[in-house]
Amino acid sequence: METVPLELDGISVFVTKITGDELSNEEKEIGVFKQSPIIGAKLSAADYFSYISGHYSSYQKIMTPSEVGCTLAHLEIYKRLLNSRFDGVVIFEKDIDISRESIGKIKSLLAELKPGFIHLGWYPAVFEGRFFTGRVVDVINGQQVYEVDPSNGFYGAFSYYVSRETARMLLDFNSAFLHRADEWRRFFNQYNVKPLFSGVVSHPREGVSDIADRSRVAHPRIRDVQRRKLERAILRVRGGVLGLLKGYRKITSGYSG
Repeated sequence: METVPLELDGISVFVTKITGDELSNEEKEIGVFKQSPIIGAKLSAADYFSYISGHYSSYQKIMTPSEVGCTLAHLEIYKRLLNSRFDGVVIFEKDIDISRESIGKIKSLLAELKPGFIHLGWYPAVFEGRFFTGRVVDVINGQQVYEVDPSNGFYGAFSYYVSRETARMLLDFNSAFLHRADEWRRFFNQYNVKPLFSGVVSHPREGVSDIADRSRVAHPRIRDVQRRKLERAILRVRGGVLGLLKGYRKITSGYSG
C-alpha cells in the first residue's frame, strides 16, 4: 500500500494505523497506511523472554506478551519513517476511528507547531480520577495545546505524532532493551524533547488496560519494593513542586469517549 502524505505547509507527514482489521472507507480516502499488529502471544518463548529480560533486570517489572507486540509494532513504524522521505508520522492504534475532522485538526496543529512529539488523545483514566497535568502553551484554531508533565500519569500510545528526530531517539531508547510503547516518563527524562498534548481524539472506555498494572512487580525482594516506593514518592514530590513552579495543573476536560 502506498504511503500518502498529508498536505501541510513546510512539513511532510504520513498517517498510520496499527490494526489487523480493514480500514474504513474514510480512512482509505484520507490515505491512512495500515500497519499490521505484532501478536506478542505468537512469539516463541525464547523470543519473548529475550525481549522482556532487560526491562525486568532494570525495573523488576514484567512486560506482557501484548505489551511486547505493541512496542515492536511502534518500532516498525519509527523505522519506516526513517527509511522514507517524510518528516514525521501520526500513529493511531486500532481503537481510534480516524475522520477527516480529526485529521484536519491535526494538520493545523502540525503545520503551526512542527513539534518533535505531541500526544493527540484523551485517555479515559479521567473517570478514575487520573489526569494528565500541564499548562496551556498555545491555542490553534480553538484547539488548546499543553506542555505536559510526563512524570505524572502520562500514558497512552494510541494517538500521537513523532518527528524523524524523535523517532531516532525512540529507537535508541529501545536499543538496549524494550520499553512499553507509552513509557513516556522514562523517555522524556532521558531525551531532550518537549512533551506536548492536544486532545483531538478520545480513546473508548472499553479495551483500556489498567494503569494500576504499571506497578506490578514479579517476585520482588521486600527491600527492593521499599526502595522503589521511596524513589517513586520522591519523584512525585519533586515533580509536583516543579510542576507547580511551571504552572502545571490537571487537564480535566475534553474527554468525549
